[in-house]
Parts: sequence; C-alpha cells; structure tokens
Amino acid sequence: FGVRGLLLHPVFRGQLDGVELVIGSIWIVVEKCEPRRASLCSEPEYIIDDRDTPRFRVKRSSMTDADVLEQERRLIFDRSWLFVGHESELVNPHDFRTRKVGGRPIIFSKHTDGSINVFLNSCPHRGMQIETRPEGTGRFLKCFYHGWSFNTEGTLVALPDEASYGETFDRHNLCLARPPKVDSYRGFVFLS
Repeated sequence: FGVRGLLLHPVFRGQLDGVELVIGSIWIVVEKCEPRRASLCSEPEYIIDDRDTPRFRVKRSSMTDADVLEQERRLIFDRSWLFVGHESELVNPHDFRTRKVGGRPIIFSKHTDGSINVFLNSCPHRGMQIETRPEGTGRFLKCFYHGWSFNTEGTLVALPDEASYGETFDRHNLCLARPPKVDSYRGFVFLS
C-alpha cells in the first residue's frame, strides 16, 4: 500500500475509494500500489512517518501548499457532493446568493416559479464574473463587461445590439452554465 493523498479538512466519516482511515482531523487516502506505479505511491513530502519512535506527523506545509489544495479539488471535491446552501436562504422569488463551492464561484438563486437554481458565476460570453454582490434580489443577473443579462433561471434574456452578432447567433445556447448535478434533500442543496 502507498499514500495517495491527504484530505486536510475536518473529519468526515465514511469510505473513500473503499478505504476508511481517520487520523485526528486528517484523512489519509491509501491505495494498493501496482509494480509499475510504485514510484507514484511513495511516501509524499508532507508526511513524517518515523516508525522507530514511533511518530506520525503531517508537515505544516501541507496546510498551505497550493499543490495539495489543487489535488484535493481534483481527487476529492470534484468527485463529491458539496453543500451549496439551504432553500430557506432564498425567501422570495429572484433572491440570490453568491459563494464559492469547491473553489468555484457559484450563484444560488430562486426563480419566479419557486425553483432553486445553481449556476457558475461566469458569463458564457467572455467568462467575466456576473454577480459581485454576496446576496441580493433582482429579476436579472447582468454581466458588467458587455451587459448580457440572464434571468434567475439562467436564460440569456437581453444583450445590447443583438443584431451585430450576426444571423447565426443563437442566444438559446448561451445560458449560464450549471454544475453537472444539483440535488436537494430536505431543503439542503448540494452540487457535484
């Protein structure tokens, strides 16, 4: 067996890839090493495993290293259900909140019909952040860069000088991007 990665966040009890190891507030993810991958499974630079003493420690640099954070996002958070918020945060139609979930900016909104929506907080035109306020109420979410406006269902509803985009321009394919999966359990909204 070899150490594959660390989850440096509060303990979550369960299984990850069929293995559960809980050490304090750190998960050690272990996998069986194949002979051709032995070099990839060697002990990482973030662990001090002194078996003579015996002492097991995690180096402090693992808490601040950008590479560790990126690996956690890719190997854990990109594969897990992440909490977005509770439906009770959006009291009225057209209420929205913005936050980062798994390191990505999102918009959590309530549409006219009461449906809850989650979008990436990024304009499909040039990728600018659409909403900079942490929360608010409004029928439209407007990108300040070129003025494209979206309703709280994520549909592109207005843009300046639409005719200048040409005859092949199709506004129906330019809605706000949604996470691959969004679901709700007893009012708690999650994305994956």
